[in-house]
Amino acid sequence: QGDNRDTDALLNAVLMLCSVIKRKWSPRQREIIRAYRACGDQQRAADHLGIAQSSVYKGLKNASYYSYQSAADTLSRALREIGGRGDV
Repeated sequence: QGDNRDTDALLNAVLMLCSVIKRKWSPRQREIIRAYRACGDQQRAADHLGIAQSSVYKGLKNASYYSYQSAADTLSRALREIGGRGDV
């Protein structure tokens, strides 16, 4: 039971951090992130948006996008593992 509480607390903390990062995104950062996700790389996102690749890079960096995505991916993997064990 204690391990489950620790796991729940850790997963909730990661989820809260993701939410905090995402809430700080400006409308322009959201637009860049959407284009990056849809296009698959910075140059294609830049071409789609009609801006320089360096602007996409800066938008993603200033939005802490890669930290957000890493945390979200880790959270997804952890939840899949928990679900696979029947601990949910």
